[in-house]
Amino acid sequence: MNRPADPARDPAPLPGAPTPVDTARAAHAGPGPTRSAGFARHLPGWCLVGSGLLLALPALGQPRAAAADGAAAAVSTAGLPMTLRAAVGRYPVTLYSARSCSGCDAGRQYLRSRGIPFIERVVGDNDGEALQRATGGRELPVLTIGAQVLRGYQAETWGSYLDAAAYPKQSQLPANYAAPAPQPLVPPPPAAAPAAPAPAPAPVEAPPPAPGGIRF
Repeated sequence: MNRPADPARDPAPLPGAPTPVDTARAAHAGPGPTRSAGFARHLPGWCLVGSGLLLALPALGQPRAAAADGAAAAVSTAGLPMTLRAAVGRYPVTLYSARSCSGCDAGRQYLRSRGIPFIERVVGDNDGEALQRATGGRELPVLTIGAQVLRGYQAETWGSYLDAAAYPKQSQLPANYAAPAPQPLVPPPPAAAPAAPAPAPAPVEAPPPAPGGIRF
């Protein structure tokens, strides 16, 4: 039995964005662009498949909004053209990546080549729970565009959602634009305060001289 739609659990897709049905039809039509290893198989825990990193759990059927603890700081819109400023304000883009992840590298390069301002969160080896809370899954790479969550890298799918979010098809970033540095998804714990130095030993007093001025 189909459950009624719940706006809190099933956020509305971007206007004009491909639906899950469209994605399924495209998948049956034939092989598409290269995806991350996470689309090929699901394995328990963190798995290194080739050069791609997979945090595997069964993929969710519907996109979900990123949780607050996974939200990245907003991209600065200072100096951006009005078109970009409006898109960033309505549908901010966040890339969740990891080291030694070929799909993450390809996705990052795609965003840069298209001139998409984005925040990058780097997922560490022990950050699976945090990634689950932030994106609803444990697969990398993950791209969020507003409330939409896209798992795995596929240029055509990413491009369709970015088009629907009114991001320009060609880069309009100013020449002096500086992209935000990637930040860890889970900040490292603060360094322990250095231990207080041990107190200096008390000076040893010389024994008094023996009677008659004889010293031993």
